[in-house]
Amino acid sequence: VPSIASARGQELVASFQEARAEGRSGFRIGLRIFSWVLLMTFSFIVGLDSFLMKLRVVATHAFAQHISIHAALPCVQFLVQVLGIVQLGPFVRTRLFIFIFGGEDGIMQNEETELMQ
Repeated sequence: VPSIASARGQELVASFQEARAEGRSGFRIGLRIFSWVLLMTFSFIVGLDSFLMKLRVVATHAFAQHISIHAALPCVQFLVQVLGIVQLGPFVRTRLFIFIFGGEDGIMQNEETELMQ
């Protein structure tokens, strides 16, 4: 989602610059940029607040006196959510290829890179 939001922001700025270069009024585009910035700021605040609230809930369960499935389940759910944010696929694939094709030293040489492809 951040890549989509930044692409949209760049698109709006480019259209503003294009309008100014053509001598047109950039008021409408400027207003759209302003509303986009407000939306991104609001989304960031709501997302951060949600994250902090979940973190507080998980912290109370994680530091409970007695561990139970009732206390462990929110911790596991939070861990899965946080790991779902980060795209681990490309990172894990690269690590796996280095493990398979890297040889004894674990460093990809030119021959090993050619063998991998």
